[in-house]
Amino acid sequence: MSSQVDEYLKSDDSNKVARLYIEQGYSECIEVIIRFHPGQVENLLQLVCSEKIAENKVLPMMDYLCNSSRQMMTIVLSGLSQKVTTAGMELLSISSNYQDLMPQFLRGIRILSALYPTYIRAIKHSSSLHSLPHHHPINSGGGA
Repeated sequence: MSSQVDEYLKSDDSNKVARLYIEQGYSECIEVIIRFHPGQVENLLQLVCSEKIAENKVLPMMDYLCNSSRQMMTIVLSGLSQKVTTAGMELLSISSNYQDLMPQFLRGIRILSALYPTYIRAIKHSSSLHSLPHHHPINSGGGA
């Protein structure tokens, strides 16, 4: 896997390499790229929103990322939400390019909608952990 990540970082066209990783199901490589090169999140999310990669290839990768850790889920979902929000605002402006923005906006909405159950499960799991009684160690050192 590290050789694949190195290939991505050395590539002149990292979007092309990332697209291949997503299309071929190398979600772990995408996760490593995001973890160690957070500046690449924007590029990867741009690919996710574009129509260059089939949605049925993007969804498993996004689901994998969201299930890998709470931090990764936050990075991915907040980044995608921001892209969708920005596209929505641009669509409302008079000078927007409707033909380019609408497919990206709708795709982002579909992907967020598909990932919503994963988010809810994580929130429920997190809140159930916080509602557990606090563990207090037994005082093992004699009396008062």
